[in-house]
Amino acid sequence: MMKSTLVGIIRVDPKQLLEDGIRKELVKHIATALHTGLTFNPKAKVGAMLVFAQAYHKLGVFIQSHFT
Repeated sequence: MMKSTLVGIIRVDPKQLLEDGIRKELVKHIATALHTGLTFNPKAKVGAMLVFAQAYHKLGVFIQSHFT
């Protein structure tokens, strides 16, 4: 059981603080995965849809392995 408490003149709700921290960390990890997983080489000689499908699949595997 987490009860809200005062820190100085600010009321802190530990449950909300924990949820906000988890949410920020999750967004950071997903943004990093998207940034690294969906970077494309414009000079690639294979079709754009094939490159996108491969990157999308790798991203899905990464997210599934890290967030389940």
